[in-house]
Parts: sequence; C-alpha cells; structure tokens
Amino acid sequence: MKNIPLYVLVSRIFAVVCMSFAIALGIILLLAGYILQSLVAFAFFFPAIMIMAFLEKKADVNWRE
Repeated sequence: MKNIPLYVLVSRIFAVVCMSFAIALGIILLLAGYILQSLVAFAFFFPAIMIMAFLEKKADVNWRE
C-alpha cells in the first residue's frame, strides 16, 4: 500500500469543508427564499470536488490496491 501525500490529505479536508459549507449555505438561502443566491451557493460544491479529484488523480492515489 502506498502512502498518501500530505497535499492530498489537506485537499480532501479542505474540499469536504468547502462542500459542506456550500450545501449548508445553499439550503439556508433556499429556505429563506433566495433562490438565485442558493443556486450560486450550490454551484460552489462542484469546484471543491473537482479540485479534490484532480489532485488525487495527479498524485496517482489508489488506496484500494
């Protein structure tokens, strides 16, 4: 089993925090009636997951081996 580089670990933590914040903010704005702002908040979910996926692909992390 290969060790996971530190930057992949940090990017995972950062991405999960950003995704959680984006979804929570989007739900709060949606409940408050701000439809457009909530869609913008929901849209910030995707860059976070793309950054995480890109860095894991770059590091060639396959921890299931």
